[in-house]
Amino acid sequence: MFSFEELAIATRFFSNNRMIGDDDFGRLYKGELNGMPVAIKKLSLWVCAQVGGEQMVNYINHNCQYLNKLIGYCIEESDKFIVYELVPSKSLRFNLHDAGHKKTIDWSRRKKIAIGCAKGLAYLHEFCTPTIIHGNITSDNIFLDNNFEPKISGFELAQELPNFVTHISTEAKINRGYGAPEFLKDRKINEKVDVFSFGVVLLELITGKPSVIREGIFSMNLVAWVRVYLCSIIQY
Repeated sequence: MFSFEELAIATRFFSNNRMIGDDDFGRLYKGELNGMPVAIKKLSLWVCAQVGGEQMVNYINHNCQYLNKLIGYCIEESDKFIVYELVPSKSLRFNLHDAGHKKTIDWSRRKKIAIGCAKGLAYLHEFCTPTIIHGNITSDNIFLDNNFEPKISGFELAQELPNFVTHISTEAKINRGYGAPEFLKDRKINEKVDVFSFGVVLLELITGKPSVIREGIFSMNLVAWVRVYLCSIIQY
């Protein structure tokens, strides 16, 4: 467990030019602790309400080459922070959809990323006891190292699924475009919710398009876009 002062010094008091990510789940900063480059996530208030210190400790103890290593955490009054190992090549979303990086991921690398993510999810679902549901698989939460090996990150909303329990009810959010229909309807999660979100990531790898496609004032989820595209091919 780290102190707030340690994290503040590591990020130069959470300076904007140390911030490397910002979404509904929190702000991500780069820094250095004990000579090690780290990524420090300051969780949004709604996420803080759902995450406990004991829960974070449980995930620190897991070790898999396809998971972004959790180094520690910090609780400071109502604020909570998670400390990850810093992965050098940014997120899959950045590498796939940023105009200057699209050409760097060829098909062999995309296949490598897909297989690595599948192995990381299999570790959480099949080898952890009890099963861990990630709950927020997105291309923003998959980071790439210098060899394009994927590291699944973003464990803020991860939950354990006890043995012989089929699902867990939750009020957690899922980024638009990644939510399984049954989750959006009933707010219940299990490993199938992760598999659906991973399927969307696979579609991103295959099509090169983001999870939500925007054209002017209109937008469409990638899953719906692929369905329309395939139907148009079948018709002709």
